Amino acid sequence: NFRQDLLQIMLDANISSEELQNITGEKLTASLNPDNISKSSTVKQTSNSTSKLHYLTNPEIMANSALFMVAGYETTGTTLSFVTHLLINYPEIQEKVREEINAVLENEELSYSAVSKMQYLNQVISESLRLYPPVLTFTTRKVGKTFTYKNLTIPKDLALQHAIWKSQRDPEIWQDPENFDPDRFSPERKDSIDPYAYQPFGNGPRNCIGMRFAFLVMKMILASLLRSFRFVPGENTEKDPPQLEFRLFQMNPLNGINLKMVPV
Repeated sequence: NFRQDLLQIMLDANISSEELQNITGEKLTASLNPDNISKSSTVKQTSNSTSKLHYLTNPEIMANSALFMVAGYETTGTTLSFVTHLLINYPEIQEKVREEINAVLENEELSYSAVSKMQYLNQVISESLRLYPPVLTFTTRKVGKTFTYKNLTIPKDLALQHAIWKSQRDPEIWQDPENFDPDRFSPERKDSIDPYAYQPFGNGPRNCIGMRFAFLVMKMILASLLRSFRFVPGENTEKDPPQLEFRLFQMNPLNGINLKMVPV
């Protein structure tokens, strides 16, 4: 049986070399803004093209499949842990999220369409990702030529990685950077954010392909729980900030998240 899923799309993926050269970075960049998703972003193979086609090889398909599984589950679960921790420590924000969820779900079922209307929940997740990005570095660039910055010489061909944790808490970029403030990402203020200072999913045409899916999963889970339960501190709940565990490229709450869920 034929299934139009991610694996099948990768198996069928093909594009002419000529079209590949003409694709802009904007078309390849995943965005949370639905206005940026249009038919013009889709590359279609014309029937009269004579350019050589490029298909994903089997090793490329296997590598991407493994990456989607590992990167998607671990990071989404970690982000949900940090969001829960913040909602426990900021009960007034949790109540504001719940009010939005109840208002949206008053006249419709929990669905993709419903959670897409939950703007404040989106802001809460975005601000959590600023304070506690589960991936400590994402964007990598290769140095094109040797250069000197202050007293540091950067050799050609060195791979440089963006320090996400540092830039997302930089007081020269963010006002009160240690403060949990979901309104930073409100429609009125989000355009003032430097996109290269906020990179929990990377930036540009190589940013995280699963960004929109991750937000959908997290919003569905949080909306489902918060409409029925209130998150309250447990015996071992930590105050914000929690103790953190730093691995090679990841950050996690060292002691997990301890809480109680009380029916609303």
